[in-house]
Amino acid sequence: MTAMEEFSNAVIKKGSTANTLDLTECFKSPSPANLSVGIFLIVGISISYIPQYISIIKRKSSDGLNYFMIAIALLSSALTGINSGIMKWPSIICCRDRPLGFQDCLANNLATEQLFTGFICIFILYVVFLAYYKVLPTETQTREERIKVRRYATLLFVLIMTVAVILASAGGILFYNLGFDSQTLVYYADSLGYISSLLVVIQWSPQIYTTVKMKSGGSLSLAMLALQMPGALLVVFFQGVLNKAPITTWAPYIFGAIQQLILIVLIILYWVRDRRHPKPPSDATKPLLGDDHSNSVNTNTTKSNGNHNSIANRRKSGNDDTHNFSLKSLQQHD
Repeated sequence: MTAMEEFSNAVIKKGSTANTLDLTECFKSPSPANLSVGIFLIVGISISYIPQYISIIKRKSSDGLNYFMIAIALLSSALTGINSGIMKWPSIICCRDRPLGFQDCLANNLATEQLFTGFICIFILYVVFLAYYKVLPTETQTREERIKVRRYATLLFVLIMTVAVILASAGGILFYNLGFDSQTLVYYADSLGYISSLLVVIQWSPQIYTTVKMKSGGSLSLAMLALQMPGALLVVFFQGVLNKAPITTWAPYIFGAIQQLILIVLIILYWVRDRRHPKPPSDATKPLLGDDHSNSVNTNTTKSNGNHNSIANRRKSGNDDTHNFSLKSLQQHD
């Protein structure tokens, strides 16, 4: 008896409502459509975040992104991932119990892998946001205010990761003590899914507010949104239709797609407005350019006027000396 079989039997014995956790039937070869869509989504999600990373790094600033939006997305994706991990746990441990090859193991867990790919991408986005968040004062925030924002964003990041680890550990403890078929475990997983759904409903609201307030997309990547919005709908099809996942797993992506569409429309409208009516230089930058130029011109003009006045004075003095010398000569001659 393998170690995994012993663990499985222990789970079955401990579970009050558990029947069996049949690891011998856990592997189901995915259909060609399921396999193709799953791989496409994993690759597509990874690629969709690249324009956002590049936008921040290229601008050397994460201004325009709302850290609260990223935090909500990180927590929501963590809860969805834990929900999927609990519901799909038999497929996950099947990789250890049966002599599955690497490819078969990946194919057997595409649904869970797709959700965790989103979590990893958002995790990286949060790290990049913090790395390029400058504390220099702007037109709307002082240095002290921006220092506070960075401090709050960092603390929130640490808090979310701590909560995610605790919730995942709690799911593992419930699974080991109650069994896979326990209603308590199912309720726990569903609760995380419902919370995730509620978070996604409000996830993009802070970003929409920031975009409307700035009247610009800032460092927010339009390419990322354009890739993720249809991708979210494809996730709904992959999770809900092809994998028969519970509604708590795929419903959040519908709300996300709607809010992403709103952001796409806003960014395009602001881009068209700026093309038709370019913004004049801000008051904060005008003096820096204007004063340097005007000071240079004024300095050169003053120097030039001083030189002219000096020459004129010397000429006048010379003429007076000549006139006085002439008068003295005439007087001596007389």
